[in-house]
Amino acid sequence: MKPFRLKKPLLVGIGAALMIIGAASIFIAAFYQFKVKPEMAQRGQLPPAAAQISSKPSAAQEQPGGIGIDALMNYSKNLYGSDEKNRREGTLWVDREGKKLVVNLGALNGLKPQDRLTVYDHDQNIGRVQAANVFDVISYVEIKEPLNEAMEKDYYIVRKE
Repeated sequence: MKPFRLKKPLLVGIGAALMIIGAASIFIAAFYQFKVKPEMAQRGQLPPAAAQISSKPSAAQEQPGGIGIDALMNYSKNLYGSDEKNRREGTLWVDREGKKLVVNLGALNGLKPQDRLTVYDHDQNIGRVQAANVFDVISYVEIKEPLNEAMEKDYYIVRKE
């Protein structure tokens, strides 16, 4: 029985295909780096740290625990409109897998750690939650008082009063 050997034309074809794929990958990477990324930075769709590559970390990156809330708020104020900034009602999401409660209200909406939010199931007040970790437009909340009913649904309405 003869050992299996690839024929020369097949090897040349595979090599040519790999070279074309490599050239296309380089072209796409260069297009993103020199065309797409600068346009996104110009429109404000990239955070300032991602808009330019620097070997020296910024002051926000040097802070223990990551970026500071002031830098995040300055970025968010320019990104979101007045409708978002003035919003006082949001949605509470019960993340059963992660065992977390998340609301789509944050520091931009005037929420601060320890603030209390009223939870509604449609129009019925079922209790209050307290902001624990507040970010720009989302926050993690905790149940600090017993609720009037068990949280069997995945979504509820919350209001900052």
